[in-house]
Amino acid sequence: MHPIEFSGTGAILKENESVETIYFIKDGKIQVSKDDVKIKELENGDFIGMMSEVYNSENSQYTFTYDNDIELYMIRKADLLTFLDKNPGLIVKIRYNF
Repeated sequence: MHPIEFSGTGAILKENESVETIYFIKDGKIQVSKDDVKIKELENGDFIGMMSEVYNSENSQYTFTYDNDIELYMIRKADLLTFLDKNPGLIVKIRYNF
């Protein structure tokens, strides 16, 4: 896991972009929207992305934005694939449980 910070306002991930990273919220709030309609607000301890989305290079169904400074931890696809190579039983769960 790698720490990362974003300042001001912006988007972490937009609808239909490929999910290449899982983000865990350390500090801050992230708005979740679909078709420009706010659905939910994520906060400390919540996360963006699922292992199955990253592993299968799926596109995001939602847009994730922030209005203030935020601190996150991220797991990149390459790190996830290395972890899964060392733990092959998880791949079966990812492919057949999601």
